[in-house]
Formats: sequence, structure tokens, C-alpha cells
Amino acid sequence: MSQLQCRYEGLLGACGESILILEMPSTILGCSAGDSQWLKPDALIGRQLDAIFPESFAAELVSMAVQASSRGEVITKELELNPKGTAVLEQLGLNQITSYRVRCLSAEDEIIVALQDITELKSLRRMSSGQTQRDTLTGCFNRRAFRPVLEQSVALGMRYDAPFSVMLIDIDRMGQINDEHSMDMGDKVLQQLVTALEATKRTSDFLARYNEDEFIMLMPETPLNNAISAGERVRKLLESLQVKHEGRAVNFTVSIGVATMTGDQAETADTLLGRAGQNLFVAQESGGNRVESDEFED
Repeated sequence: MSQLQCRYEGLLGACGESILILEMPSTILGCSAGDSQWLKPDALIGRQLDAIFPESFAAELVSMAVQASSRGEVITKELELNPKGTAVLEQLGLNQITSYRVRCLSAEDEIIVALQDITELKSLRRMSSGQTQRDTLTGCFNRRAFRPVLEQSVALGMRYDAPFSVMLIDIDRMGQINDEHSMDMGDKVLQQLVTALEATKRTSDFLARYNEDEFIMLMPETPLNNAISAGERVRKLLESLQVKHEGRAVNFTVSIGVATMTGDQAETADTLLGRAGQNLFVAQESGGNRVESDEFED
């Protein structure tokens, strides 16, 4: 067994993701099929990315590899691999368009590319795009739509040991806004909250209306510290908004509860939501306009 194979044996053997190990800029030094039936190491090792993949897909991988190497950080994107017209992929047995969450990271003089098949997850997202799964007032997804996406995201996080966080957002003193300014003003607050969050969230994040004045954001590839930072950005953004309706204006604040998957095999969608709800309750009981989260582990 070569030194390279020894170095990555544990990673490649235990990971369900497909793994490519590159020598810059695009030579495949090693690979593991993971759960991909079409990826055969003997057919890929020693070849260039553009000799295997469509030109646009190979160019994206090279660009991500360069960024990972120069920045020294993990670069993540969602990419679509269309094998049509690419002889090598068709010969290997890939015969349908596949969506991947791709992560590139630098390891000494090599680049590790992890490809996680998210085709099923994206299909669930598309299924959730119908009007029956949209909130009629705000236009964002409703509770019915987010549940299958949450469960699939938790399952993927458990399977690949990937960080995944949720953020529960509740408008402080919403009843007071409705009583003092009108229900129409309350509706405007909800609508502008969603507009602001949709404009600032990442493409991979999933926003839904969870209850009357409560929203939830699902955040894949997001460890606890990043989720807390995202919560603070959301809190400050919404605090700065001024909602106007019929010559009147109102400012509002939110309380936020953040929870992140622990890696515990007993973790479920319900336990994750439960912790986010508990953290939200602490934020509300502490006066609102704050973010509460799981505690960091030493």
C-alpha cells in the first residue's frame, strides 16, 4: 500500500461521501467511491479532472481547489453534475443528473474534494415549492414544507458527521404591535421580516414560518459558533428595520434560539427542535432581543 493510501485509509473507508484527492491543479491522486456506484478509482486515478467531468464542472472544482489552497479554509458549493455527452461518465454508469454538495479543503500539498449526493434533498426542496406548502401572507415555506427537509437534513448530518444547525426566531411583543398599531401593521412586520431574511440567507439555508410569529431557519454545514454568529446578524438586521404602514412606523426586535447537532446517535429532528425551543425560551425570559444557544463543549 502506498504512503498516500495509508494516509487516507481511515477517511476513505469510513466516509459515505465520494472523495477525490488532487494534486494541484487537477490531477486525481486518489479517490474513494463512498456510496456512489459509478465512481471507480481505477478509472480515475492519474487523470485530469477535465478528462473525466464536463468542462464547467471540472472548472468549478479547480476554482474551489485554488480558493481552498490560497485561503486555507473549507470551500463549499452546491454543484450539478450532468453526465450527458461525457463519454467517461456514461461508460462508468452515471446516467442521470446528480446534485452534489462539494467541499474542498487543503491538506499539505494536496486538495481533498468531498462530494455529498444531495439529489434527494433538492428533490424534497422542489416538492416543497408548491403553493400548498407556502405561507399565504409572507410567501415563505410553511411548517408542513419544512418538516421533511429538516428530517432529511438531520439524517444526512448524522450519516456524514456534518455540522447542522437550526435557528428559531420569534418576534418580541407581537401582540403589543397588533394591539397598539393594528393587525395590518403586524402583517407588514411579518412580511418585511421574511423579505429581509430571504435577501440575506445563504442559498443552502431553508426558511419557513413555524408558528404565528415564529420562524425557523435550517442551516446545513454550520457548526455552533457560526450559527451563533448568524443569529446575531439576524438579530441586528431585524432590530434596524423600520416598518411603515398608513403613515405610521414601528420598530421591532426578535428573540432567537440556536441549536446544533451534537453527533449523538440518539439525535433526532425532534430533539434538535426541542433544544432550539428551550434556548428561544431562555432568550425571551431574559428580556428578548437576544440570541441563546447550546453551550460550547470543551
